[in-house]
Amino acid sequence: HLVQSKGNTLSGGDGSTCLELFFNLDIETTGESTLFIFQDTISSLEIGDELGVFDSNGVLDSNGNTGEILVGTGIWNGQQLEIAAITSVDLSQFGGPILPGAVSGNTMSLKVYDTSENTVYDVTFDTTSGNSSFNGLFTVISEIYLCEIPDGACDCDGNTLDECGVCGGPGSIYECGCSDLADGFCDCNGNVLDECGICGGDGVDFDQDGVCDDLDDCVGEFDECGVCNGPGSIYNCGCEDSLFCWDDSEVCDLNDCPIEPHFVVEINETGESTLIIFQDTITNLDIDDQVGIFDLNGVLDSEGNTGEVLVGAGFWQGEQLEITAITSVLKK
Repeated sequence: HLVQSKGNTLSGGDGSTCLELFFNLDIETTGESTLFIFQDTISSLEIGDELGVFDSNGVLDSNGNTGEILVGTGIWNGQQLEIAAITSVDLSQFGGPILPGAVSGNTMSLKVYDTSENTVYDVTFDTTSGNSSFNGLFTVISEIYLCEIPDGACDCDGNTLDECGVCGGPGSIYECGCSDLADGFCDCNGNVLDECGICGGDGVDFDQDGVCDDLDDCVGEFDECGVCNGPGSIYNCGCEDSLFCWDDSEVCDLNDCPIEPHFVVEINETGESTLIIFQDTITNLDIDDQVGIFDLNGVLDSEGNTGEVLVGAGFWQGEQLEITAITSVLKK
């Protein structure tokens, strides 16, 4: 016979939503139910197969008689199917009716009508959550078996569980045995790369330069002077302080110091002198050669002692050089 179907329906050519069902739910809702969720992992059903949820010892009628009763139905469409199984309610102790349905605490039994074979199967099933009882909560069913599974087998084809717990599976064939290496991990033990690129290591790369801190010659960065975390070019000579020459002048390169004179005039000016001019025609002197003017019998000191005395000096620069030679003065 034809019944109106709410939820899983097929449309007729006239736009009606009539569906000829094998399992016909003849009881009314009571306000109490248990949800049975059939996941899309189920592989034994074909589109259009019907599912009937039964309680083998449920309440049949308003008199409280018990026996097998259909408490929920659904049509498989290849996607997750949810069936709310009706639970009986007994209000007789309050003068109310007995509403037929499943008895709370009883275990659900499942039947499948195979539309292609026009056959009804009492089936077994696997669950991933719940205990298959009518408890007002829910049970999740992941697979249905349309046969009597042989002892030791895990499906109707006689397959057994492999070492990874997969029915008829290939076994431990993957990189990590029963699975491939998970994204984000570097080995099968769940380790990850540390900051230094070592699997399962505890290294630290504080400055993120790709070198582990315990191997890094500078945890940070070199300044422009090559100093790790240094202050940079802040000194008089950039990366270094200035150097002192023989005459206490400051330079950044000792090669820039003035030439230390070989001839040092140690007597004071007297106010009297003789000018000695060395012309640029001189060819046997080199730049920075030093010239000393001596008097071989000059006055050495204030006592009037005589002998060789340096009275003038200069540096040859390749051009005319004038040296003023100090002349002694006798004061009475």
